[in-house]
Amino acid sequence: MQRFIAGFFGTGLVPFAPGTAGTAAAMAPCAVAFMVRPDWNGWLPVRLAILALALACSAACVLLAPAAEARAGRRDPPEVTVDEAAGAYLAVGLAPSIDPLILFPVLFVAFRALDILKPAGIRRLQELPSGWGILMDDLAAGAASAAAAWCAYAATG
Repeated sequence: MQRFIAGFFGTGLVPFAPGTAGTAAAMAPCAVAFMVRPDWNGWLPVRLAILALALACSAACVLLAPAAEARAGRRDPPEVTVDEAAGAYLAVGLAPSIDPLILFPVLFVAFRALDILKPAGIRRLQELPSGWGILMDDLAAGAASAAAAWCAYAATG
């Protein structure tokens, strides 16, 4: 069960781009919910629930990632994708209330680009010990993705 959770419900087993699969698995239900119920997009209880999911995924990462690293014999093994889910939920929870057809592509592309490229200080966060190093770069990418969505919001009025 721990592997299943650390791999965000099996997305860590995807043979190509498991981080992208984990991100999509986290964001897709939010996008569908915001399209079906547009009033949920800006509703504070929904945003707080999404941030609670980010917190839960963060805790799971910190607790479960060390065992995954030991099994894989390497730092930040690709089968751990709960960190991507944490970052994706943080991005959604902090993003502005804009049209989901704009919001989710911006968040998804920005998050994946920042998570893969790890510019500036994001790369240094991976040096933190154990599960913290796995998690913190994704949370930073999630926060920066939300900032990019706020920039898109400001640019479109």
